[in-house]
Amino acid sequence: QRSLRPVGAAAGGLTMEQAFGIVITGAAAGVGFAYADEFLSRGHKVVIGDVSPKLSEAAAALREKHAGAVLFETKLDVADRGSVEAFADFAKSNLGQVDYWINNAGINGGGRPFLAVPNEQGGA
Repeated sequence: QRSLRPVGAAAGGLTMEQAFGIVITGAAAGVGFAYADEFLSRGHKVVIGDVSPKLSEAAAALREKHAGAVLFETKLDVADRGSVEAFADFAKSNLGQVDYWINNAGINGGGRPFLAVPNEQGGA
């Protein structure tokens, strides 16, 4: 049985069959970066995406901290349906299977109330 609980080096770590495929949007900083850091520390395979140009720096920092980790990154703009679809294809192609998708990124809608954001903008 697979679990998201930590598996330490003394326990032998996770095998590729035990590791989950985790996808995290908005992962260049903040909470998304922290999610990626935590899942990598537990031995899971992670794909991160963000519109921020700091995404590659975030990925480099995660790789430095988690040597040998399975981590992939690519640009993602959640306000663009095509970008989200390409990101999903990228994740599936690299992970094989997506077990958890964490939508951490968001569209603020220009400071409008959520219900005032047109479906075309919020439907990505």
